[in-house]
Amino acid sequence: MLTMATATGRHHMQSDYGPTIAAMEATGKFKVLQHIGCRNEFPAQPPGADPLEGIIVDVETTGLSASDDDIIQLGMLRFTYDSKTYAIYGVGSTFERLRKPFKSIPPEITRLTGITNQKTTPGRL
Repeated sequence: MLTMATATGRHHMQSDYGPTIAAMEATGKFKVLQHIGCRNEFPAQPPGADPLEGIIVDVETTGLSASDDDIIQLGMLRFTYDSKTYAIYGVGSTFERLRKPFKSIPPEITRLTGITNQKTTPGRL
């Protein structure tokens, strides 16, 4: 979530990630090792590099239950990287879509993601 949020440059989250990191770590299920921020420059591909393409997928939901909660945001970021060193050579296209859930977005989810009921629209992702 944090890398995707800054890498796209279009994400709706606040710039202070401290509360989000603290909330994630408080669950005991996450440990945020590094927030890399947004990069505009990447190393050049060296001769003989074997570049591959990857996609980072970011999914936001109204909670943690697969049966009771809805997906409210889907984001994807395409990037090129070296297959041997995993160095990222560049960031490509992005995709972001918000979707109105069947029930109201809980306040704690809005606090974590910045997504409100007013920002979502009916329809499919």
